[in-house]
Parts: sequence; C-alpha cells; structure tokens
Amino acid sequence: MEAELHLKALSLYGNITRADRSTIEWRLAERQLHLKTNQSNSWFIQIKKICLKYDILDCQDFLNNPLGKLQWKSLITKKIHTYWNDKINKESEKYSSLKYISGEYMAKRIHPILTTNTSNCRDIIKLPIRTRFATGNYILQTNRAKFNQNDVSAVCRVCGKEDETISHFLISCTPLETERMSLLKSLREQYIKVLELLNINMHDIDVDFIHVIINPYHLVNYCGTSLTSELCALIQKTSICMI
Repeated sequence: MEAELHLKALSLYGNITRADRSTIEWRLAERQLHLKTNQSNSWFIQIKKICLKYDILDCQDFLNNPLGKLQWKSLITKKIHTYWNDKINKESEKYSSLKYISGEYMAKRIHPILTTNTSNCRDIIKLPIRTRFATGNYILQTNRAKFNQNDVSAVCRVCGKEDETISHFLISCTPLETERMSLLKSLREQYIKVLELLNINMHDIDVDFIHVIINPYHLVNYCGTSLTSELCALIQKTSICMI
C-alpha cells in the first residue's frame, strides 16, 4: 500500500515537472522546494523525502530538467520496486516460517508455486494447502503441542509412531507410504537431474529434499536456465500430488 501511494504521488510530481513554468503548480513547487525546510508539512517537502527514500536524485533538479513521461515512470517504478524487493526479502530471512520461500519476493510477480498448467480441479484445490506449507501456516501436531495450552501430543495421529513434523508428514508416515512410494521415486530422479544440470553435488547445496517438494523453484535461483525451469515445473506437478 505504501509503495502504491508513493508511486502515485511521484507520478503526480512528474506531471508537475513537465508542466509549463508559468503554471501555478510549477511555480509553487519551485518556491516550496527552495524555501521550505525538511521539517515543513509541505506536500513538496514530503515528495523530496520520498525521493531520498528511494535513492532518487534531488527532486528539485527535475523541475529544471524534467524527464519524459515514460522515462519518469520507468525510473520511479524501478526504484520503488527495487527498494521493496530488497526490504521484504531481508525481512523474510528473519522468520523461520518463511524459510521455504525466503528471498524470493518480486514486486508484481506471482510466485511460481501458486501457478499451475493443469486444469485438474484436484491439483488446483491443493494450491492453498501448498501455500500454507510454504509459508509455515499448515498446523501439524508438533505445532499444536508447542502452542496449545492444553496437554496435546506431538505424535502423528495417522501412524502413532513419530512426531508429526513436515518431514514425517511428507515422507516418513508409513500408512501413506504405498501411495507415495512411486511419487517419491519420481521426485528424487527429477531432483537429481536438476543437480546434474547445474553441476552441483547434492551435499554442497543448501536445499534439502523437503524444500524441493514444497518449493522446487528455489533451485532456479542457482541457475535460471529454461531447462531448469521446466524440470522444476515437472517436480511441482509431481509433488503437488503428495500434498
């Protein structure tokens, strides 16, 4: 919301810089920016602060040397998106619940785990569940045991053998083994293909198999080739059947 407001405010200021110098708006901008201090509540001083926030040159310079409409729009959009991409990605690293998608935010872009090429209703319905896993909002028994005031067991209710962690839920739960065996085999083969394509040793990469199941597109960060993206899409299609 803040970014959108700043974008609209800077767009309006860009219109003022391109206006004729005899207009009231242009003359007011020149006067306010020249005479008012940074403590002023003037709208033009707020624009000046916004420009400084996004590392844009002194906005007063643009009054004398205005950019074209498209140039100005391109400049402010790039600056604002760069600022918020960096800020949000750095903030996301502080939250362990976002470890599967940390550092992957890009303004105006839908994360690939929320996209699908299939018209299969079952796969589409699973997308919100997948998102809850990726953002740490899927409640497992270990979460209930940790945060519930009552005495709640962390043991998996399906098998009753181990604590229900993400790893257990996706890979280790024995009653679900029959259904997932072929899927896990296919996923591992595809995972190895990606690593071979990137010429990376499995032990040298900071992405475990659980990470690949939840967010295979994290691998594209290591090598953004089209073939890597295609393999990740295949992993996504297979892994969504498990969730």
